[in-house]
Amino acid sequence: MKRSEFFTIYALELLVQIFICNSLNFTQLLTLTLLPMMVMCIPSEISTPGTLTIAFISGFLVDFFATGDLGLTIVALLPVALLKRTLMQLVIGDKTMSIKDEVSFRLLSFPKLATIVTVPTFLFLIILIWVDGAGTRSFGFNLARLVISGVTSCLFALITAGL
Repeated sequence: MKRSEFFTIYALELLVQIFICNSLNFTQLLTLTLLPMMVMCIPSEISTPGTLTIAFISGFLVDFFATGDLGLTIVALLPVALLKRTLMQLVIGDKTMSIKDEVSFRLLSFPKLATIVTVPTFLFLIILIWVDGAGTRSFGFNLARLVISGVTSCLFALITAGL
């Protein structure tokens, strides 16, 4: 995939994420997000500082146009971007990551794809819920929010990654 195609698809996914944040707020227990999957889809030829920059801009745009809490999405998304290359190397292997081509989600087996989507999504949600609650919500509420949001977001991201 060429860079222009990637950034076009990434921009469309970012618009979908902003739409989801603005329009699909059914309950406080559900935070539906595609951002961790989007970060994991960034081509491997882009360096870690470049990935962090893209994640920062994405988080800022979602915060600015959707949630209104500037910095909340950014603080949860940057660790995902920082650990992207490490997670890909652990799941896929060093040999594949040494190639400058991007990793195609369509070529991965389902367990590898599920791991690459689930781990960053739960990392993102753990940080987001922890920072968003800031000690004001009960552990039970935060745990229920993590489970409901995590399962729903992972299923949605797996469906989207397969497209």
